[in-house]
Amino acid sequence: LTEANLGDATFGDIQRYVFSTGRLGWINVDVFILNRTPLRNLTVRVEDKIDIRMIFVLNAINSLIGGHRENDRYIFENVPQGLSAKLIAIKHKNGQFHLAIDPSVILSTTMAPRLNYQPVTMEELQRAMEIINN
Repeated sequence: LTEANLGDATFGDIQRYVFSTGRLGWINVDVFILNRTPLRNLTVRVEDKIDIRMIFVLNAINSLIGGHRENDRYIFENVPQGLSAKLIAIKHKNGQFHLAIDPSVILSTTMAPRLNYQPVTMEELQRAMEIINN
């Protein structure tokens, strides 16, 4: 992606650019079964009828975990509470992509991440990649 073709990008293009990383791996939540910490479904409220994608970057195990959308909620299933993470969110609203990053989230069923969405620029995408990879 470049600044010149950013306006022609699809949601898949943006998602692949931001969520692709050689340093971190995607994990299957089954990895937490051996962990003695209770597993919970974590929910983040989202605007209804807005196309959105979210991931958590789990700091302690250098991995990404995704969730899925159900109406006005984004749900991450079977995640241990208390882990430190970063939340990266991308939404498509009114024909434009927006990015939000909360670099310091403690996973819990009562979390309220601070998501300040900004229009996507190449600078914002590169910032997201730096946060994901650090």
